[in-house]
Amino acid sequence: MAKADMMKHTQAITDQASPDRAFPRVSLRGVTKRFRTSQGEHIALDHIWLDVEHSEFLVLLGPSGCGKTTLLRCVAGLEMPDEGEILINGKIVFSAEKGIWVPPEQRHLSMVFQSYALWPHMSIFDNIAFPLRNIGYSKADIQTRVSEVLAIVGLSHAMQSYPGQLSGGQQQRVALARAIAWKTDLVLFDEPLSNLDAKVRERLRIELKNIQSGLKFSGLYVTHDQSEAMALADRIVVMNNGKIAQTGRPLEIYTHPGSHYVADFIGSTNQITGRIRDITADYILLETPLGQLKALAELTEDLQINHHVTLMFRPHHCRRHDRDAETNVITAQLNHTQFLGIQTDRILNVGELVITLTEFSDEQIEAGSIINFAIDPRHIRIFANNKTDHS
Repeated sequence: MAKADMMKHTQAITDQASPDRAFPRVSLRGVTKRFRTSQGEHIALDHIWLDVEHSEFLVLLGPSGCGKTTLLRCVAGLEMPDEGEILINGKIVFSAEKGIWVPPEQRHLSMVFQSYALWPHMSIFDNIAFPLRNIGYSKADIQTRVSEVLAIVGLSHAMQSYPGQLSGGQQQRVALARAIAWKTDLVLFDEPLSNLDAKVRERLRIELKNIQSGLKFSGLYVTHDQSEAMALADRIVVMNNGKIAQTGRPLEIYTHPGSHYVADFIGSTNQITGRIRDITADYILLETPLGQLKALAELTEDLQINHHVTLMFRPHHCRRHDRDAETNVITAQLNHTQFLGIQTDRILNVGELVITLTEFSDEQIEAGSIINFAIDPRHIRIFANNKTDHS
């Protein structure tokens, strides 16, 4: 029997009472989604297991094509997975095995789109009121609720305006107001700030996080912007090729990446190759083009002496120092300086290697100057590069 024929509608999820907190807000259990392309079958989601907890703001982060938007659309009911189960507030909204499919309008969630999806011929009031009318709110309740949410997003004055009369940032606030208007417990966000300029994005991140913290809804948010993920997330899920590469709090993801992929994708990093020369209880000794380096970080993979590795360290974990100051001191020549406002990046040459050193200083240093810098051994991450030499 075809899958479309197998699927059946189930009872609408319309109970707006507080859900049982014994269950996560959203659960994905072995969710797999395949697409057929001209090149054959593409696995967009590969057996995803993931929970979104109550009042949690969880961010799906990754490059284009990693599966994050497909995952969001499966939760929303806009895509039908091929395998697994999805539960919202403990109730099954999709199950391949049981033949359950709950349509999007019955999943009791809201979604904020990248394109805002506002009706240009409707006033701001009517854009927000439209879904409330569809679910049976009274006229008085609609007036009260629209006024409440517009006050929350700071647009009470724009109630009778039209979308075309508002800036992009204001339109995105209207989209958020519409999403929270019917007091849903779960809001999905599909890269909602990506069309805005940098200053507006930063301001709306703060406002969005404040609104979410105040209303305590659960948020599932898709972005490819690392800064946005760090600023908004209670937890980040880094995705790669349809799989979860790592899940953790922003600080954990940034300081303890579990793989070369995560370390490379999250934040700026310097990368050099090397070889493990010794492993002791206190440190790892590495032979590199920069000379011998000591690392205090724990090995994240099964690495041994003489294994070839990739070393990764953040630009702000390099500091200028006198030659005899401490461990891992390197002599370099300053190629050029990039002044970026709050920080200054020094681009250094060590032989043929290029290393970036980040300082929170506007000190002027001439190109060509000799600089001694130290790499903090606590922040060197070590990953295999699939080559071993037993010499």
